Amino acid sequence: MSKIIDDFEQIFTQVTTQKFLSMQALGGEEPFFIYSFDPLVQDVVSTETKRLKKRVEQQGHTILVINLFDLIIQMLEERGMLEKVLSKEQSLSKDKLLKTLKNILDVETKIMPEIQKLVEEKKTSMVIIEGIGEVYPYVRSHTIINNLQKVIDDRPTLMFFPGKFDGHKLVLFNKVHDDNHYRAFNIINYSFEG
Repeated sequence: MSKIIDDFEQIFTQVTTQKFLSMQALGGEEPFFIYSFDPLVQDVVSTETKRLKKRVEQQGHTILVINLFDLIIQMLEERGMLEKVLSKEQSLSKDKLLKTLKNILDVETKIMPEIQKLVEEKKTSMVIIEGIGEVYPYVRSHTIINNLQKVIDDRPTLMFFPGKFDGHKLVLFNKVHDDNHYRAFNIINYSFEG
């Protein structure tokens, strides 16, 4: 747990620098960052994320936190689909349920427009995306990252990822390998110095 606290101290220092907020020192790359953590400490990370948001806002900056699970539940409710999906969950095979939800929750045509709407409504200094583990396997982290540049490129975005990220590969829950070649930086290893 002390590693998480130390990591969040470093994240706080990173995200409150002018170079981070103004997206300088990125060499023309998209302003996407990932913080990967052991999935067993998800509760601690959730608590620290709330604390981080409060601390950053006390510094005069604003953060939009998007929880993908909450967003998807809201989308299903607004479309009148949540009760239908829940009632059919037990009778459908896992494959059929997965296919149904993937169609309803297409990242490019359904989720990204919702994220874009939230980002445009709230003119914030930065965006945090969480809830990646809760939406797997219906939504995959690589599809979120690959589509983020279409809707958020005017402010830094930090994704909290339950698993491993080495700068190229994401391994959800330290077990599920996702596609490679990400346009994101590891926030812990990134230097905003100089």
